[in-house]
Amino acid sequence: MMDDNSGLDRILALLHLLNVSRDPIYNILLNGFKSAQYITENHDKVKPEMNLKELLLQINTEVKRRNRNPGEKNNYPEISNITENEKMLSKVLVKDLLSQEGSQCKVLHGLDIMFIFNILLHRLINIELSKDVSTAVAKLKKIRTNLCHARSNYSQTEFETVLEELLGHLRVLYQNLGWAQNSLNVKRNTIMKEAESKQTAVIFNEVREEVHQRYSCHHTLPVITHKVPQSAPVVIEDLVKFVEEHQFDRPIVVCSHHDADMACLQAHLATSFVKGNSKAFSLVLLLEELDEGSTSGTIHQEDSNVEGLGLWSRVDHCLQSLAPITWEKYGNNVIMKVLKVYQEETLYLVRWKMKLSGPLRSEMEQGTWVLAQREEPPQVLDWIVLTIQGYTEVQVEKFLEDSVSSVDMNEVVSLYRNCQYKPAITSVELIKAFGKMTSRPSLGTYWEFGEAFIQEKLQSPYNESHHHILQLGKIAFQATCKNNSSYSVQELEGIPTEVCKMFLDIETNVHRASFIYVIARDYLIANYISSNPSTACNNWKKNPKQFRSIFCFTCFLWSKNRCVKDNLTYIEEFLLAALGAPPKKSDNLPKHTVKIFSNWEYVLDVDKACTGQKYIRKKLAGALAHFPVWVFSEDLSLDNNELCDLEKIIKLVKLDDLAVTIKLENKNVSLLTSIWKKLRHIKELQICAEVIMVVKHTSENLSEIEELVHCIVGERKVYITRYNGPLFFQEQLYFLKCPCLKYLSELDVTVYDVQSLLEALSCEGHKTLQNVSVRVNLKESEQEFPSTPTITIPRSVKLYLTIRYFENIEKLFKCFDQKNHLKSLIIYDVIVSPNFSLDISMFKSLKSFSLKLCPSLNEKLCHEVMEEESDVISHKCSYSRSSWMMDLILGIKLPVGLERLLLRNMDFCNDCNLYFLETLQQRHSDLGRLVVLDCMLTINGARKLLSQENKEDLADRTKKMCVNFSEESEMKKLVDKNPRLSKEKRLKLQMKKPKGKEFIVDSEVSLCSTCQLFPCLCTPKKDTRDTLDKLSGLIVDIYSYDILTFSYASNVCAVRKNVCGDLSVRCVVSELTDDNAAKLSTGISSSDGLYKFFLHLVLAQTITFTGTKLSSEGVLTVIRHLHDVKKKYGPGQKGHVVGKYGVEPFNLTVETIWQPTPELNECLRGLVDVLFSLPCISVFVLRCVDQNKCVTLKKTFKGVLLLNGKENRELRGLTEKS
Repeated sequence: MMDDNSGLDRILALLHLLNVSRDPIYNILLNGFKSAQYITENHDKVKPEMNLKELLLQINTEVKRRNRNPGEKNNYPEISNITENEKMLSKVLVKDLLSQEGSQCKVLHGLDIMFIFNILLHRLINIELSKDVSTAVAKLKKIRTNLCHARSNYSQTEFETVLEELLGHLRVLYQNLGWAQNSLNVKRNTIMKEAESKQTAVIFNEVREEVHQRYSCHHTLPVITHKVPQSAPVVIEDLVKFVEEHQFDRPIVVCSHHDADMACLQAHLATSFVKGNSKAFSLVLLLEELDEGSTSGTIHQEDSNVEGLGLWSRVDHCLQSLAPITWEKYGNNVIMKVLKVYQEETLYLVRWKMKLSGPLRSEMEQGTWVLAQREEPPQVLDWIVLTIQGYTEVQVEKFLEDSVSSVDMNEVVSLYRNCQYKPAITSVELIKAFGKMTSRPSLGTYWEFGEAFIQEKLQSPYNESHHHILQLGKIAFQATCKNNSSYSVQELEGIPTEVCKMFLDIETNVHRASFIYVIARDYLIANYISSNPSTACNNWKKNPKQFRSIFCFTCFLWSKNRCVKDNLTYIEEFLLAALGAPPKKSDNLPKHTVKIFSNWEYVLDVDKACTGQKYIRKKLAGALAHFPVWVFSEDLSLDNNELCDLEKIIKLVKLDDLAVTIKLENKNVSLLTSIWKKLRHIKELQICAEVIMVVKHTSENLSEIEELVHCIVGERKVYITRYNGPLFFQEQLYFLKCPCLKYLSELDVTVYDVQSLLEALSCEGHKTLQNVSVRVNLKESEQEFPSTPTITIPRSVKLYLTIRYFENIEKLFKCFDQKNHLKSLIIYDVIVSPNFSLDISMFKSLKSFSLKLCPSLNEKLCHEVMEEESDVISHKCSYSRSSWMMDLILGIKLPVGLERLLLRNMDFCNDCNLYFLETLQQRHSDLGRLVVLDCMLTINGARKLLSQENKEDLADRTKKMCVNFSEESEMKKLVDKNPRLSKEKRLKLQMKKPKGKEFIVDSEVSLCSTCQLFPCLCTPKKDTRDTLDKLSGLIVDIYSYDILTFSYASNVCAVRKNVCGDLSVRCVVSELTDDNAAKLSTGISSSDGLYKFFLHLVLAQTITFTGTKLSSEGVLTVIRHLHDVKKKYGPGQKGHVVGKYGVEPFNLTVETIWQPTPELNECLRGLVDVLFSLPCISVFVLRCVDQNKCVTLKKTFKGVLLLNGKENRELRGLTEKS
């Protein structure tokens, strides 16, 4: 800010003189209004009951009409700024002006003096003024205009000249009114003194003092996040500090759909900066939403002209409320000029709607602006975006403590802590509503709170509009039936604006509205349904998903009005639809379809809404009887009262001898125990139910599991047929022999000691037992085996054994009797040490073996590793992993006849030590499926591994790799080796996979660490491990070799062959640009490898390119080239039916860093046209990805076009004229 404001002080003094001299101008308007030509000549139009705003709008309409008249010589000017002054103009009636009623007309004193000048001088109104008065008014208007645009270096000479002119014109007005002119001399002396004083600072201080005294509201703030580009949102811990740190940055936008939340946030900021220790801002302006005039009328009539006001005009209007005394004293022009001087030191907290599009407003380039908006600004604009996420339970309690009186505080907070609908109370308005309801006898349910919230809102001056509430509920009901959540302005016609604003978020720019709160929407719809059941209930069951919560509200209202029994038919129909109940006869269901029920919370919600009435409980029980499987899921949370209510409902279920399977699975073992206690005493379940028990074991729930076991042991009323959980207690040694496990069919347990392992495998006595899975994680004290117990592997069951590796594991293997019965074995957390030995060859019948090595120390240890053992693991892993390969392969002994081998965490396996893996293959030639995960094999390594099973003549292999692609016959001969199978053969192979060799290699090989491209484009090349030529060779090998399936996947590429012989290829192709794509058809590209690579893609049925730089035109070129190559060399050349145009169908995915222009449809028009003209492209996906956004275009197998996941008929229509 400049220290020398003397020029500005002189301008402000003259403007101040004009402001305090409004009286004569105001009186001349009053005196001349009655005899104005427009008034006297238009008695039929000018009605006494009209207000001044309506009159001036009428005059503007007449101006427009006359200006359109060709015969009119001179155009009349329109009266501007009517909207800006509508609040005052609406308060003055024409009859007040005609009678010069002082008390009413005094309101006009608040009008800007320029507005009065325009009315006095308007030629159509034509107020009769003498020539000298008319001249004086015109001169005063000109002086005012010049002062508003004067330079800040206004000189003393200019000041004195204009001052005398002002006083001269005012004397003319005084003389006309017959007023004494002595007061003008006094005003002259006062203005002279003001011009010499530091008037700018004085006025600023007066504004600040008057404004800042209004701020005194501290609020608890909700969770607020900062949207940071390219990363997850960051929670703002201290909002005041955040605003301070961004004082000179871009404007801040705070986004929320709840106006009250944003109002509290900004009020908190205003108070914190004014009353707190921060010295960041000299002035804080909390700029509230403008009063838009009358609240009468319907929403479609709402005047939204305030959007048209300039930014400073709206600030000026807000200042009239913030600092009315100072504003009246100096006038708006003086105050606005002063504020602009101090703009850099001002914090603007703006609460009105703004269109956040286009470039940043020039007015907002200075000062700190915090805007409250419902929608986020477009990404193209450089705003700092904060989002109000809502209040946590702790924050709600703090808000209640701060906002409720000390007398009621404890009661309110206690009520909140005990209520069951805390997740619904996350915004300021709902929190305040909750705080006002302590006088109500009951707030026990969500629906009672919803009703109380609505009634609180309707205790406004518009409570006579209850019939409009019913009408609004009907509109919302009809929209919900159509899956719509917003309503057009036309639909809301006839509902008063004040009613709409109570409940709706009105977007005037799109002429639509939606409910601010779901609880309000649900209640109003339920209110309509409960009043019109015969009409509404025939529709809601057609879309039950949308009406689930509304149904509970409806039941609550029916229960309250004692008419549940009258509506039982509607309730039963909806329950069956909402719960997805199948018909009781399973024959009506498709094969392999089992309907599972798990939504117990909803059953209890319906029960609570109907206050536990027996009529409803019978209907709920009837619905449950339709489900053959009941699941008490892992995330279920029930208190004791809810369990009791649920028990009463289940007791009413009539199963009619149909068996029901009950799955109990919950991380809360205490809840699991409580549910078991309830179920075991229900007589109906003792006959028909079988239970699946899943127990989650942690180090903290040992005592809870023990209690559960005690409840199960000795129980014989309800049978457990499948058990999954730990087996490690002394008492549990008899667990598997307890009566309720008599019909056990599946057992999946984890054991931590040898004795428990013995118990788990001693299951020969269970005639119904079919599958046993045992996870062995022996404690360190159990790993020595001083004695050799005999562990018998049961013959009658399928045993799946998983063992956590320890050094003496071979001693454990020696303890096993009946070793031939073991079919599957997994050993995990294997640590290779010098002289490593792992002999499992004694398990002669073993078909599947998985060896999961301990991961590298720079990775997280397997989740099975307990914290207390991590140090031991780290110590043992100190043996260099580079030496693990040799020790592992030499130390492992596998049984003859092993069919499937999986090796995991093989990061030490690379091309250099691949020999050891080849040795393993040679040693076990009958190995059908080999899976190597997390290794470091390159494309060459994968080819070498593949070649071990395909000992072709080296000359033939070399010839195949060096096909002369200029010779069409050679290429056709290559690709015609395996024609695409018919649909019937493919289905047969997929249903029953034949025997054959299978390889899966998952590699961690990545892009070049320097350029991060593939192929490496460094000069000279720094990464020569993988190239496009090598990838082409791998494609040929996989396609040509006699192998059932093969998969090689790395961070660079992936090539897979399925059981039907189809190939899929995914690859990063960094050099695939529009220019290189255009060169492909000529046979010349930036590298010969790219051209050959595309020729080999003739063999692939699924192709994916990532890391490209293709535009839509480049993608189009690639599609055409692939089509031409496949048509030229594809299998269709020898008579195979492969497509409408003789081209084998294929899927194509392209990922590019290119971004479409804003005219998205125009960019993609040509591409979509080609996609639907080439039937050979079965599925197509284009993903345009950059740092800020992603655009996805997809053509599905069924020919549906999706843009960003949604069907786009418009884009499709651009290319299909039909």
